[in-house]
Amino acid sequence: MITGIKLCDMKGTGVKDGINELSVSDKRRLVEWYGKESADDALELYLWCKGQAAVCFGEDEESDVFSEKASSLGITVDELYEYYSSADGLDNAQERLLMPADEKKGRFIVLEGLDGAGKTTNMQRLASSLTAMGRRVYVTAEPTCTAVGGVIRETLSGTGKRGAEEMAALFLADRINHNMNPNNGIQQFLNKGIDVICDRYYYSSLAYQGIDSDLDWLIACNTTCPAILKPDICIFLDLQPEICARRISRTRLTTDIFETEETIRRIRQRFADVFSRLSDNENIVAVTTDKPRDVIAETILKAVKNLF
Repeated sequence: MITGIKLCDMKGTGVKDGINELSVSDKRRLVEWYGKESADDALELYLWCKGQAAVCFGEDEESDVFSEKASSLGITVDELYEYYSSADGLDNAQERLLMPADEKKGRFIVLEGLDGAGKTTNMQRLASSLTAMGRRVYVTAEPTCTAVGGVIRETLSGTGKRGAEEMAALFLADRINHNMNPNNGIQQFLNKGIDVICDRYYYSSLAYQGIDSDLDWLIACNTTCPAILKPDICIFLDLQPEICARRISRTRLTTDIFETEETIRRIRQRFADVFSRLSDNENIVAVTTDKPRDVIAETILKAVKNLF
């Protein structure tokens, strides 16, 4: 942590002169705090911060005293570090710091679809496109790689047998952890300004477990749980069930319990029921995937760009 004793008096000091006033230890702490490669770059960012009255460091290493402006923006020490260390330069850091609170967060994007409709390919293309736009992106999927997720995948493979309600409960527990895990949860990434793209979410639970369970109960469990976030957008990749079945048989060595043509047909209808029920409160966009790949990718990207 920077002591702030000398630094707080350097608002009008030139960068080079300011650097010369610092001790070796202060230079090191300054670089570490702002995540920059050199003390010059770090001090420039610090001086900008002081000039904006955005933050004032305390007089010792144990406390940081925030200005009135920082308080009104709801800025914390951790957020400041994240903004500065992830910024490509001074202008980006300034833009990020003064951005409205709702724009600082990443966007939560879900790709849903029938098995064989092309989720994997289109997730990769969307992630690449957003990265090329300068967005930071984290790609994830459900079920997760946790112990609960392992039990779910085992059941889907046909190894174990569980009822629809039990499966729905397992997915729910997995989803809560997926959202709130302090190390790699969806909420953590969004708070850091990182866009999250998720392969399947509660829409799949409602459609897949919903063919053999009470849909009202499933919707209530997933949409009223305070630990489960509502996505900014759900992109549903739609395709005729017979085409999905052909793609699955052609590209996969094994199939799961939901990958027969008849089951895919029932699930597709259930997805339609689910989206009809949720459409008033959620941002759901259906994209037909029986078109050229570039057209599909452009359609998805256009829908997602509306979030920014």
